[in-house]
Amino acid sequence: MWYAIYTLKMTAILYITKALFELNPDIEVLQITTLKALISTILLAIVLNRKLKNIMYDSIDPESKWALAFKSC
Repeated sequence: MWYAIYTLKMTAILYITKALFELNPDIEVLQITTLKALISTILLAIVLNRKLKNIMYDSIDPESKWALAFKSC
């Protein structure tokens, strides 16, 4: 079931990207990748809006926050 959903999702992404390239041939791959990342971030913020602080900050072990900040930087 998950494989079928994954295949459908990847196929849709490839067709949408192909259509974007056909509509605007001067667009670069990095621009498409950046736009996909931005859209994903916005959708995650909308979906996880109520639990965002809990997921991003409160659920982390207090002893590992500095190590996580160091790795992120």
